[in-house]
Amino acid sequence: MARIHGKGGEITIDSSNAVGHIQNWTLDVQGKTDEAYSMGDDWTDNEVTYKSASGNFEVYMDDSDAGQIACEVGGQVAMNLYPDTNTSGKKYRTGTVKITAIQENGNKDGFVSRTINWVNTSGGITEQTVT
Repeated sequence: MARIHGKGGEITIDSSNAVGHIQNWTLDVQGKTDEAYSMGDDWTDNEVTYKSASGNFEVYMDDSDAGQIACEVGGQVAMNLYPDTNTSGKKYRTGTVKITAIQENGNKDGFVSRTINWVNTSGGITEQTVT
């Protein structure tokens, strides 16, 4: 199985705004589990009834970057996550997300970073192939 190196990864916001200075990103897909059991049963039967997704991405802060500017707390954006590169045949994840938090972190010996947190809206996150 081929491994994917994150060096060529990319995030776009609203389809045309590539987010600059990306350091890392996280996608977490969860399933809400409901238990079903009756008297006399020895084991529960668990079903995933709903799915949700959340995540974040960290960038070096750039107030002139269109992708970063488009991400405002409470705002809703179309987001594409490219684990590899944005080239034909490569897989990526896409969905409409709501920005829930932005943290900024500065230190004495590095660049100021910004972490942008998000949750999915209706429709979830899907896997697509770059055409």
